[in-house]
Amino acid sequence: MTTPSLPHRGRMFWGGMVVGWAIILFGIRGLFMDRAATTPAEFAKWFIGLAIVHDAFLAPAVFTVAWLAGRVLPRRAVVPVRLGLATSGLLILYAWPLARGYGRRESNPSALPLDYGRNLVVSLITIWILVGLWIAIAALQSQRRRAVPQVTRSK
Repeated sequence: MTTPSLPHRGRMFWGGMVVGWAIILFGIRGLFMDRAATTPAEFAKWFIGLAIVHDAFLAPAVFTVAWLAGRVLPRRAVVPVRLGLATSGLLILYAWPLARGYGRRESNPSALPLDYGRNLVVSLITIWILVGLWIAIAALQSQRRRAVPQVTRSK
């Protein structure tokens, strides 16, 4: 019986590891150095709570939708639709506080000055237009391949 070998980790992996941990440590340092403004205990509650929500609800929902897309959609549409769903979900998650106007103050008109809700909708429409184009191009390429007669060589 042979033991499985560990994958070779190259320079990019170790460089990314060093940079990633440096960024994490910088964030943790800032959290504690500015504890009056950051309230580390409140941050820990949010961090742990969001990890639980992610693992209990968000990740299973994403995997279920991706699995259903693979079962329901034509083969050429599965990858573009999955990427469109993932991109849309991340964009909505990121833009939701901006679109809802959290942090907007009458006393500071330069805080959140744009129409983030409209911009979110425009971005989502753009994503799904690109998904539709990807599927249409894949369908055209598939039709072209079927239309070209296969030449067989005789011996």
